[in-house]
Amino acid sequence: MRIAIVPWDENITENNIFIEKYAGYVDSHILLKKAFEKRNMEINTIDCYTNLRDVDWFLFFSLDYKWLYRILKLGLYKRMIYCSAEPDVVKPINSREGYTKLLKIFPFILTWNEELIDNKRIFKRNIPYYFNKQFGQNNFNKKKLLINISGNKTSNMKNELYSVREKVISFFEKNYFNMFDLYGTGWNKKKHPSYKGIVESKIEIYHNYKFALSLENTYGVKGYVTEKIFDCFCAGIVPIYKGASDINKYVPKSCYIDYDNFKSIDELAKFLIEMNEENYNKYLNSICCLLDSDIQMTFSSEKFCEYICKVFEKKMPDLKINKRYILYIKYKEMQQDISYRCMILRIKIKKVVLSWLHR
Repeated sequence: MRIAIVPWDENITENNIFIEKYAGYVDSHILLKKAFEKRNMEINTIDCYTNLRDVDWFLFFSLDYKWLYRILKLGLYKRMIYCSAEPDVVKPINSREGYTKLLKIFPFILTWNEELIDNKRIFKRNIPYYFNKQFGQNNFNKKKLLINISGNKTSNMKNELYSVREKVISFFEKNYFNMFDLYGTGWNKKKHPSYKGIVESKIEIYHNYKFALSLENTYGVKGYVTEKIFDCFCAGIVPIYKGASDINKYVPKSCYIDYDNFKSIDELAKFLIEMNEENYNKYLNSICCLLDSDIQMTFSSEKFCEYICKVFEKKMPDLKINKRYILYIKYKEMQQDISYRCMILRIKIKKVVLSWLHR
């Protein structure tokens, strides 16, 4: 069986998503490829196949209209699976209303959102994570209080947490500036003076702090558990968490600080500042127990592979695509191509301008 992943980024074409960046490097995508190979299945990025008719299944993690149009034109749409990853605050199409539209094109959808699963055409998936425990050795009293590592994003969608994250950041900058640092992409240092730049290794940076702000992109949704909390666990830092409504189905309360337990950010800040080493270590001990549990299998690439393979066996729905949808996809492909060309042009212009300014 041949499986094609439709890349959501130009940097992961030509099977770059499966390449080890250095000796011993492992991530969930490499492990996913190995999981399929154990089942005697071949998986590559779609650009590696010269004839798309040779592909048995196409896995979409986002809507790439170029490849979507090509597959539809070849009449291979019954081989497509949409693997929903981001919440609707990031990609509005990953909502109940969006799924209604997607099911007019895709036979099946895989999602972590348990509220949308019907086990007919929408099925369960996990968000795979590679657990690699790397606790630091820094002394408790030498660690800084709090860190946030995230991109600066906004959303008008209901239940977004970007605005909450920024409120917490602004509060600590104003009231506890020397106890807080901000890292990530897209932040303005003039607006956020605690900003320290981007990080190469989130794990290594985490070793210098006691607590990490771990707010998901959205809250109140079942099943949306991501690297935001797992990175903290693997680094040995205590997360302040808000996100999945069923988080305790996967993670015990003793492993994290619940953001919603506090009436104000000030109350949260005082709780963090007043925590002694003994109570802090109780969290770390619980985290160690969790990392030694079966959570690794629950969120493993092997489990994700299993979820995908179960869909391969499902009865194909009676799906016929209206020609108007194909024309619409072609229109979206043209839009996508224009946007990409404009982005490349902007990058080239920026490089020329910077080169000219540094003469």
